[in-house]
Amino acid sequence: MFLAAVLFCATFVSAAANFSLTTPQSLAQCSPSVLNWAGGQPPYTIMVYPSCTDDTYDGSDTPLDTFTVDNGTSITWTVNVAAQKMVQLVMVDAGGNNAYSDDVMIGSYNSTSCLNQPLQIAYSTVDDPLHSSAAATATTANKTSPIESSQNSGSSPSVPGGAFALSLAPVLLAIAAAF
Repeated sequence: MFLAAVLFCATFVSAAANFSLTTPQSLAQCSPSVLNWAGGQPPYTIMVYPSCTDDTYDGSDTPLDTFTVDNGTSITWTVNVAAQKMVQLVMVDAGGNNAYSDDVMIGSYNSTSCLNQPLQIAYSTVDDPLHSSAAATATTANKTSPIESSQNSGSSPSVPGGAFALSLAPVLLAIAAAF
């Protein structure tokens, strides 16, 4: 199990030169945070993983949160991860290129209402995409938080059906080949 965890963590070391994810200066539980990136090909899948350096890391390769953005170079995400948890953001573009953030510690905020709530994305269509921003709404049981794309378009972020499994397939095959 330890070797598998080390191999999993070691896969998050490099990114394509023309595709990068900016490490947020700070993240706070249940607080909106802007995530920015450059390059790559849309759509993008963003996954939030427990950091391999976090004291509570259990070797799991299951993301704490996953969402897809159809276009743009930034979104606003309401951080639905508890304070004092170290995380790393991983982004995969349509071409299978990966971009990674540095580790970020989740800070405290005056709300816990978003914790332990599943993320749901609601689509909205835009009649005039040239004069409106693309937007979707992330909805938890009792709260609604916007996730907005920075680029004007009629598309909205969506929940990736099998995008996570497909994006990790090359990594898992490489690990399996090592044995």
